[in-house]
Amino acid sequence: EVVDETYELFMDLIDEAVDQSTALEFPIVYACAKAGRASLNRPDDAGMPDSPDLEPLFETIRATVPGPTFDPDAPLRAHVTNLDASQYLGRLALCRIHSGTMKRGQQVAWCKSDGTIEKVRLTELLGTKALDRVPIDEAGPGDIVAIAGIPEITIGETIADPEDPRPRPIIAVDEPSLSMTVGIK
Repeated sequence: EVVDETYELFMDLIDEAVDQSTALEFPIVYACAKAGRASLNRPDDAGMPDSPDLEPLFETIRATVPGPTFDPDAPLRAHVTNLDASQYLGRLALCRIHSGTMKRGQQVAWCKSDGTIEKVRLTELLGTKALDRVPIDEAGPGDIVAIAGIPEITIGETIADPEDPRPRPIIAVDEPSLSMTVGIK
């Protein structure tokens, strides 16, 4: 039933200019997250996927999702895509590194949304291990990292090589759709 609904959704989303016969060719992985099992074979009506683990899901992701492409000689360019906070480090900027490498303690160019560029030092560089953030020494293209040391950084700004600061396009964040006024009666 879910597979049929997914096909219907894709049919609604496909543009008329797209070849529908190839647009609907995608792998199907049957999984039960609670049991930690996945399979490429459709289980019977009440059964579990036939694999003892999630390896079929991971294999499918590795086979169908391309890895990052990048120029190994390009200067550092990382896009701030989200913000977080740490009680010890203050504001954290979550960044996707598009090119170059980022290191803990490195001096970088902070390309602000107003068009100005300021040199700053990264006080901390954090990667992800399972569900935790852990300190790392270096990260490269395709990595998603958290950085500390820039208290006023905002979403959409760029961290770049200070010798060749090339900002990425600013990400626009919509204003909240809910506002609230609190008053005392």
